[in-house]
Amino acid sequence: MGIAVPGASSPGEFWRLLNTGQPQFSEPSGNYRLDSFWSADPDAEDRTYVRVSGFLSGLLPHPRLAAEMADGLFTRQDSEAIWLRHCLLQAGEGVTARAGDRGRCVIGGTGLTSQGLDEAIVIEHAAHQISARLRNGTAADTERLRSLLRDHFGHTGLCPAQLLPSQVVCAAVSGVAPGGCAVTVVDAACSSSLYAIDLGARYLLDGDCEIAYCGGMSGITPRFSTALAKLGGLTRRARLRVFDRRTDGTLFSEAAAVVALKTLIRALEDNDRVLGVLAGFGASSAGRGRSVCGVSPAGQSLCIERAQRAAGLDASQVDWVIAHGTGTVAGDAAELAALAATAPSRGRLCASNKPITGHTGWSAGAVSVIHALLALSHGRIPAHHGFSVPPPGSPIGTRIEVPVQSRPWIRRDGQPRTVGVSAIGFGGTYGHLLIREYIPRRAAPPKTPPPDPVVLVAWAAQPPPFDDIRLPLHLAAMVVAEYGELWAPVRDTTGVIATLTGPVPLAVGNLMRCYAAELERLFTGADATALAAFLADVRDEHPPTSRDTLPGIMPNIMAARLAHVYDLHGLTMLVDSGPTSAHTALDVAGRYLTDGELDMALVLAVNVTEGGWMLALTRSSVARRHGWQARGGWRETTARSL
Repeated sequence: MGIAVPGASSPGEFWRLLNTGQPQFSEPSGNYRLDSFWSADPDAEDRTYVRVSGFLSGLLPHPRLAAEMADGLFTRQDSEAIWLRHCLLQAGEGVTARAGDRGRCVIGGTGLTSQGLDEAIVIEHAAHQISARLRNGTAADTERLRSLLRDHFGHTGLCPAQLLPSQVVCAAVSGVAPGGCAVTVVDAACSSSLYAIDLGARYLLDGDCEIAYCGGMSGITPRFSTALAKLGGLTRRARLRVFDRRTDGTLFSEAAAVVALKTLIRALEDNDRVLGVLAGFGASSAGRGRSVCGVSPAGQSLCIERAQRAAGLDASQVDWVIAHGTGTVAGDAAELAALAATAPSRGRLCASNKPITGHTGWSAGAVSVIHALLALSHGRIPAHHGFSVPPPGSPIGTRIEVPVQSRPWIRRDGQPRTVGVSAIGFGGTYGHLLIREYIPRRAAPPKTPPPDPVVLVAWAAQPPPFDDIRLPLHLAAMVVAEYGELWAPVRDTTGVIATLTGPVPLAVGNLMRCYAAELERLFTGADATALAAFLADVRDEHPPTSRDTLPGIMPNIMAARLAHVYDLHGLTMLVDSGPTSAHTALDVAGRYLTDGELDMALVLAVNVTEGGWMLALTRSSVARRHGWQARGGWRETTARSL
């Protein structure tokens, strides 16, 4: 395991932090000019009301990475790649790799939380648009403006394409994992890294690799902070409270976390230290509700029940749960309701690490997994910090206990100690992973399901022109118009696996609005006049940041919205592997169908300049059971090669 969170550069430091309970929040300190993006007035246009977050300013890089940085292989602008590589190098220490081993790297991430990507887009877009508004503007003017902007933001020669999540992960993993190491980025919002761990486990069990490095990376950007503030989801204090009467919002943090996975049989053969055994994973979507941004106790209960069923365990065999615990009023209330509803008769012990490290975003699930592994290693359950009085009507004190002091973690009835890890993604994407203590015993080989080919039962395609925001729903409506709502009998086990190529136009316009004050500081004379004309056009074409902005610019919402509209309760996620992303989406859908996690997968691919398509896939047996015509199919091996 490897970790980088505010205040901790290693698992050992993270363990000390979990036990001291010292919150790790501060102002940006060099990351960006806060006064260009902040206002005390929560209604100020395109400004956040939050001054503090969790920053990795004190990260002590892994020795190999420190040497690489000294040699200029990584620079300050490669922040997410640096955090992730640091964690990958830590996680790889002591892990045996044999000649011929194949590696996989599955990382939860998004371009939405990358300050480097945001600034690179601002540089390119502003340079072109300001130049175009200069009298007799030339290519030389564009280059002059680009150079000025790069000097200001510190991005020397980096273009946006080099800072996309898949490229960042490829740079971070280069030379660390064996066998060329195929890379997949998973975006299920704040459930991403938990989904990444599950997908990596499936790659291992399917025999596609011998070592899988899985986790997440997440940053802090002025635009993301602004969008969250307009949702009212951030606390106005410099302190984060979870499950407490004083709960009033969350604080996000920069972070990365990675775990190295092997099959148990292979780990034992290699004499690797086994930190824990992944016992079972459950995923779900909230389905239909009042809002795609809402929280659903039923959706979270479903994923907990699925994890227990996958592990062959009941609630009484789970000792405690590391909750998502964001510190928002609605989020905490819904999560506590779900944890109480699925608790055993004795109640459930629950805690969260976010009062200390903040909400680590797309890496949150992996951070909590490392929290769980450290507790297993030390045989102690750390206290939940910052808690004093539960909210009115809370199940705390009846069905839920929050540990306010550290306690020994005692094995009950000779059974392996077991912990659940929860994650909740914006848009209603839920995940729950059960981890068990390793007690030496003969490892059983994985079960091989009988052949049941994946088949195509419906499809739709749409070339340009189109409204990129509504294209996924338009494609689904086309499927319904031609084939009917095929997924109706299997709503609970229908999932959406999507991929998106290209920036959403709304996101670029919103980004320029947020950076307007920063740009206005830079230019004088004719450049300032041209900038003013450009920003006037931006403000005319794009509304101020509002409650609707974040759902409109988050890529994973594309998949979550389909689950919301059609009341689907299977997993939803976005996958990104660069130019092969559509093939990866088909491959991932095939795995979850073949393994029985899903009975139908809606595979969605959108290119904002070229159009999109949707395929409805299922297993042959499911198609026969419901009388669906197989309009095309492929053998399992063929589906996975796509």
